[in-house]
Amino acid sequence: MTLARIGVFDSGVGGLTVLKAISEQVPAHYFYFGDTARLPYGTKSAETVARYAIGAARFLEAQNIDLLVIACNTATALALPLIKEATRVPVVGVVERSEAIPAAAPRKNANGDVSIRPCRIGTSSGIRPTSEAIRISIGSGRSGRSFHLP
Repeated sequence: MTLARIGVFDSGVGGLTVLKAISEQVPAHYFYFGDTARLPYGTKSAETVARYAIGAARFLEAQNIDLLVIACNTATALALPLIKEATRVPVVGVVERSEAIPAAAPRKNANGDVSIRPCRIGTSSGIRPTSEAIRISIGSGRSGRSFHLP
């Protein structure tokens, strides 16, 4: 079985907790990009955050990833649509509402289907109760894996 290649991006090292959560549930080849040279992103303009995040996304895409996880709250909140436009792989962020997810989310890649679906999360996450988490499925059939991003 060929393992998926998943890129995870954060403005620093906090995204390693997202990487750990994903890797405990999904066997894959992981690529982590922590932009520690320019953190924190929270003090930057939306344009600057978008420029930095798109650069990181393109770097990870050059590693032939199948899926990009934006583990940075600031980049997700300020630049997710721009990152999605700038990349050719499916992109999910750590804070994303279902309205931002296309109805026909499944996309094919060399390793099988990659699908993205929203699902409800509880208030213990620290995110407003009306927010939603992301459920990601990689592969299809019996070889497929599925996990939630908090």
